[in-house]
Amino acid sequence: MDDRQENKVSMYLVLDKALTDANAIWSGNVAFSNAVTAFRGKLSDINSKVEVQETAYTGVTKDKKTAREVMRDAALLVSGAVTAYASTVNNETLKKAVHFTATDLMQCRDSIAVQRAQVIYDQANDVLASLADFGVTATEMDALALSIEGFDGRLAAPRMAIVIKKGATDGLKRLISETDAILKDQMDTLMPQFKAVNLDFYEGYFDARRIIDTGSSKPSVVLTGIATAADTGEALVGVEVVASSDTVSKSYKAKTGSDGRYKLGLPGSFVGTGISVQLRGTLVGYVTFEGSHAVMPHTNYTVDLVLTPEPVPPTP
Repeated sequence: MDDRQENKVSMYLVLDKALTDANAIWSGNVAFSNAVTAFRGKLSDINSKVEVQETAYTGVTKDKKTAREVMRDAALLVSGAVTAYASTVNNETLKKAVHFTATDLMQCRDSIAVQRAQVIYDQANDVLASLADFGVTATEMDALALSIEGFDGRLAAPRMAIVIKKGATDGLKRLISETDAILKDQMDTLMPQFKAVNLDFYEGYFDARRIIDTGSSKPSVVLTGIATAADTGEALVGVEVVASSDTVSKSYKAKTGSDGRYKLGLPGSFVGTGISVQLRGTLVGYVTFEGSHAVMPHTNYTVDLVLTPEPVPPTP
């Protein structure tokens, strides 16, 4: 949530408490009771969306990394045996076909890592009958096959997590709008009926409806988001994100963390009365992301960066 949304939800919660305390006063008013029920239903939905929106997706990325490491270890075990076998029979073609290091399997795109592990499996399977003396049997081959399948099955997980978060964010905006409509068009308009009956409740209601700005001490504009790879949806670590403008010479920088997220706080002196911020995202092996985003003071924005991998030279 941005500051404005946090302030609104805080107001909803304070109002809900005020309504609970004064339940005996308004519960007999059918129209008002129905409006309170609708308001509380929306508030429950908002809390559910916030829970999804704020959920950390680092576990998804970590699980995928673990699966890749398992595949790497299984592949290296088999490729080592095949390499040793190929050396004893002077089969240079076979030896070169399975010659992948740990770096070759980890420091490449996910899809290429899967392909390389599959090459090792296929080459080893062709000579499996000769590999027993080198420590590889059907058991090790099955382990490699399962690790390839396990990692391949996790490739879309980070992207799906982002899609789920975006859906929650979009849903939150809609729910806040719908909740405001219930308050303004139903509950607020019915409140004059209670003024003469219980002035304390009437005044307490509108005191609770007042939105307190809790973000005044924060940077004027906060940019947050996640950097992902365009081909796999994988969160990218270490992307340097730079915010600059045509009107101010100073720029502000941040780097994405282990979950691919960044956060940039831009002061009022940078934002002024509203500017267009240029964002650049750079990471070795990826085409630089460039985009422009109009911002206004005292507002938070979510800007995700999608980086396209640089073309991979063909394998000799």
